[in-house]
Amino acid sequence: MTRQNQNHQSGSDRLGRGQHKNNPVILLAENAPEVRQVLEKGLQNNCRFLFASSGNEALKRFNEASPDLVLLDVELPGIPSWEVCRQVLDKTRVPIVFLSTSHHEDDAIRALRLGAVDYVTTTTAPQILLARTRAALRRKEAFLPEAMPQVYDDGYLQVNLAAQEVRVEGEAVSLTTIEYNLLVYLLKKANQICSAEQILSQIWGAGYEASLNYVHLYVGRLRRKIEHAPNQPKYLVNVYGKGYYFRLNPAPSM
Repeated sequence: MTRQNQNHQSGSDRLGRGQHKNNPVILLAENAPEVRQVLEKGLQNNCRFLFASSGNEALKRFNEASPDLVLLDVELPGIPSWEVCRQVLDKTRVPIVFLSTSHHEDDAIRALRLGAVDYVTTTTAPQILLARTRAALRRKEAFLPEAMPQVYDDGYLQVNLAAQEVRVEGEAVSLTTIEYNLLVYLLKKANQICSAEQILSQIWGAGYEASLNYVHLYVGRLRRKIEHAPNQPKYLVNVYGKGYYFRLNPAPSM
């Protein structure tokens, strides 16, 4: 599956007729045009698609958009698909489906052991490919926590999303826009590790790819404003070599 689709629109966010921007987003890292056509035609009214033609591009698109489902060609050029899967699942619990032109039992076992939810042969009937993709999207529901409440309050830290207000021990805390957006982003992804690259993309946007120090700087600033002991953070936790996560309801003794 290394044939290049001449009409490939790398990384595009494409809306089909009847689509809504709140529809699930599928990252399709696959070069076979017939597979793309089957999926787009079958799901065009219910999903949005992002496209990647290599493992490197797949990781970039994933970090930019946080899709609801990832479909990975086993034979992507660049960073191996297995490594793409590992890196994605290090950060999130998004469902991943491996795609292959032929069934290899060893590959299927490896995919599932890595944490993929399925391994699909693309030469199967289009109806089966679509059904398996829809089933994988439904898996996303099992990975998501209950809807984020408008107020997070653990007795020490309170974040009111509706009022865009943060309090520590009842006292209002003044945050810059970046600091507030960073806190809310990590809170909404509580207990999930977010890489510095992912945070940079989501909070600062395009054009800041070489500015990873921004993330570390602002995490430090935010810690000094919300943590009881910034040098021993309870909320904004760093996982060495991977990124940061927001710890929900930390124990008082921590």
